[in-house]
Amino acid sequence: KKDKSVVLTDQEKWFCAARDRAKAIGLGTMFGQGAGAIAATLGIKKEVAQEGVLKFFSANPKIDELISYMHQFGRDRGFTHTMLGRMRQLHRINCGMKGIEAMEERQAFNMLIQGSAAEMMKLAILRIDADPRLKELDSFLCLTVHDELISEAPTEYASEVKDIKTELMGDPYRWGPIQLQYPVPIAPDGAFADRWSEAK
Repeated sequence: KKDKSVVLTDQEKWFCAARDRAKAIGLGTMFGQGAGAIAATLGIKKEVAQEGVLKFFSANPKIDELISYMHQFGRDRGFTHTMLGRMRQLHRINCGMKGIEAMEERQAFNMLIQGSAAEMMKLAILRIDADPRLKELDSFLCLTVHDELISEAPTEYASEVKDIKTELMGDPYRWGPIQLQYPVPIAPDGAFADRWSEAK
């Protein structure tokens, strides 16, 4: 999309714009952005953004329920948590100041999502780093970028390394004392190349 040498058709341009709008509304709504903030991000009218928010929750009622549940959980207990139980205190969630309480409510839900995602990545790193077969193949982790784990390995073993890493990342909660089955399938992508940019 950012490569000016690529010429998009009108249909492709429409698809890119629709994807950007859906992503901004979906993620913004989940992490507590209001229609005004989403409208400013997308450069659209607040009424249009509000309609998008309502459609998002109409199509995903369980997300709305979970957000409300985590807000109330934080209010009742004064903390929030990740999937594995790491806690974050919410000292000001009942302070009586609407702006601060709204910020604390966003953190109550955000900790569950992004904190759990961080746990998932850390466990995947630990599994990959400890895997005996990857050590035999002379593979080692050299970089993490958001949700990507980048390794180096001899060329002749690259395909096998990719397959092992993909399998381990797809089941990160089976490390050491943590032996859990993630409730939904995880299907990470994997690729190999001489350069990271070529593998994306």
